[in-house]
Amino acid sequence: MESVKEIEAKTIKLEVLEAIMHSGLALHKQRHGENGSDGEDPKQFHALGHLRTTIGRAEKIAPVFDLSKERVALIKMGLAWHDSTITYDKPTDRDNLLTMIIRHRGAREGDGKWGANGNEAVSAKSVEDKMRAAKIFSKAEIDIIRWGIDATYPDVRMGENFKGIEFKKYAYYEVATSQNKGLKEVISKLEEEGITKGFLFSQPHLEKALEDGKSVPPEVIITGLVDLEGVGYAESEEFSKEGDAEMRELYYNIRQQGVMENLAKNDSEKDVENRRKVSEAFLKWQDGQPCFGVWQAIRFEKIIYLLKKSNQIDLKKETELRKFFSHYLENIEQALKRAKNSRTTYEKKSREKNEKEAFISLARSVGYKI
Repeated sequence: MESVKEIEAKTIKLEVLEAIMHSGLALHKQRHGENGSDGEDPKQFHALGHLRTTIGRAEKIAPVFDLSKERVALIKMGLAWHDSTITYDKPTDRDNLLTMIIRHRGAREGDGKWGANGNEAVSAKSVEDKMRAAKIFSKAEIDIIRWGIDATYPDVRMGENFKGIEFKKYAYYEVATSQNKGLKEVISKLEEEGITKGFLFSQPHLEKALEDGKSVPPEVIITGLVDLEGVGYAESEEFSKEGDAEMRELYYNIRQQGVMENLAKNDSEKDVENRRKVSEAFLKWQDGQPCFGVWQAIRFEKIIYLLKKSNQIDLKKETELRKFFSHYLENIEQALKRAKNSRTTYEKKSREKNEKEAFISLARSVGYKI
C-alpha cells in the first residue's frame, strides 16, 4: 500500500506533467495557430488541432499497454511539444505556385540535411529543458520523451526519378500481406489501375530499434503510431481532410494573400495556365494518397510483426491495437475512388462549363475557401 507521501509525490508529478503539457499547447497555438489563419506562422495541418488529435488518440490507445496515469501523462506531454518548432525554407520564387516548403527535419545526427539541429531535435530539447527544470523527473523518463519525439521524425524514400518505391520489393511486403490478407487484395486492385509504387514515409528511430530486436517503451510506440498513422486510425473523411490540409500547408505560395482569389477571378493567359498547373497538382496529390495508405498499412504490419517477434506484445495486445488501426483498407480504397472521381469531375466541368469553374470546384473540394 502506498504511503501518504508517495501519493502526494505522484499527485504533484501529475500536476507538473499537465502544466508542462498545457505550456506546450499554448506555445504551439501562439506559434502555429489553431484554425489555419492565426498564430505567428499559421499552419494548415500542423496547427493546434494536430496536437489535440494525437493526444486524444494516444489516450485511447494507452490502455492496450496497461499504462499508469503518470505514463499516459508523459505521452501527452511529449505530444504537446513534438511539433513546437517547425522551421522551413520558403519558396524563393513566389511566381512558381507549386514550389513546396522544405521543412528542417531531423532528430539525430545523420537525419537528412539538418540532423541533430532539425525540428524534432529542437522540439525535444524544449520539453527536456522543462522537465529538467522541474527537478522531479528521472533520466529514464527524460530519455523516453526524447525517444518518443525522435520517433516522429519521418524519413522519405521517393525512388528513382521520384517515381516511388515498389510495394512488392519491400523487405516486409510478404510479412505484411500474410498477416493482412485484405491488404494483398487491395494492392492487387491498385495494380489493376497501374499503381504499383509510391513514396515511402517511415519512422527510422522507431523501426530500426524494432528491427534490431530492442525493447521499445510503449510511450515511444504510441507516440510514433499516433503521429503518422491517421490513415489507419481515422475514418475516410477525416483522413481525406488531414491529407488536404498537409497539401495546403506545403504549397506555401498558393496560400499567400490574394493568390487563390486572383486565380479564381482573372483570365490572363498566365492565370489560365496557372489554374491548369495548380489543378493538376491537386489531382496528383490525390493520386498519391492511396499509395501513402498502402505504405502505412505495410509499416503497421511490420511494426506488429517485429513487436511480436521480440515478445513486446501478445495476441491480446495485437488484437486491441488492430481495433484502433482498422481503417487502412477502407481508406486506401476510398482514396483511390476519390482521386478518380475528382479527375473525372474536373475534366467534365472543364468540357461542359469552363476551366475556371472546374478549378474553383476542385480547389473548394480540397479545402480552399474561395
